[in-house]
Amino acid sequence: MKSWELFEINCTNYLNENFNYPNVSFIRGGGNDSNSTDISVYHENKKIISIECKLSLSKAQSSQFVVKVDKQKHNFYIPPKVKSLYCDTYDIISHMNNNFEYYSRENSEGEIYNKLICEKNIMINYIKKKYFTEIIPNNSFEVQGRL
Repeated sequence: MKSWELFEINCTNYLNENFNYPNVSFIRGGGNDSNSTDISVYHENKKIISIECKLSLSKAQSSQFVVKVDKQKHNFYIPPKVKSLYCDTYDIISHMNNNFEYYSRENSEGEIYNKLICEKNIMINYIKKKYFTEIIPNNSFEVQGRL
């Protein structure tokens, strides 16, 4: 089995194990056909979105949001013009505020260090809130953004 195939299988298993929503499943398609979807997301047996898997040596990023630092108050906050919902980011921002000294350090270019060191479940819960917001009353699945 090739490394990219194992990666697709592991991604599908991970999604099925960690994103538990009623009547939602993740099905691996992929194969070596670049025209077919790697993972399909189904709600009540209806395909609602496709996910592409990319095996890469660099780390992937998802769901970035902007925070500002108030060094006098020793906290991070979402600027008023940013569209991120505070309720979605609350756990991450709380973690950052609880570890203010770590996250507020600046490198030699004056940039704040931003690698998250929080528990994975905090990041997973944020992605769940951001992309899989709710099953809306008419039984369709609402997806915001892209994975």
